[in-house]
Amino acid sequence: MNFSEFEACTDRTWSLIERESKIAAALGVGGESGEVIEIIKKECFHNKPADPEKLRLEVGDVLFYLARIARSYGFTLEGAAIANNKKLLKRRPNGHLPTYYIHRNSAGVVFVKESAFFAKQGGLKQDWGRNWISITANSIEDARLRGDQILPR
Repeated sequence: MNFSEFEACTDRTWSLIERESKIAAALGVGGESGEVIEIIKKECFHNKPADPEKLRLEVGDVLFYLARIARSYGFTLEGAAIANNKKLLKRRPNGHLPTYYIHRNSAGVVFVKESAFFAKQGGLKQDWGRNWISITANSIEDARLRGDQILPR
């Protein structure tokens, strides 16, 4: 099934029109998104494994209401996906840049740590990490060069 077929199927079970349709669909997205959030929250914070089938059904419910919103405003889910992809490609043509932490020591040397390594070492929670600055860069060397430019000597 593609998005167009899915959207057409939503017509079978939807009887609301105009204003009521828009309100019900918007509230439906909120409610069903909350169901998705609850499943993931319980997995991450309460050690209750998520049931992928239940999660899939809830994501499908979110899609149902998004399809109703799209139909109410005269566009398709596919059109929204294409527009979103174009927006993201324009915003980040090279993809998401990695995060690095940079710091200049008392001798003037710039140190760089990759984000996950910095966090694993405790830099986000311990006092020694307070003076490190978070930046995005193409590489560790790029982060070092940028650090040399922006960190006070």
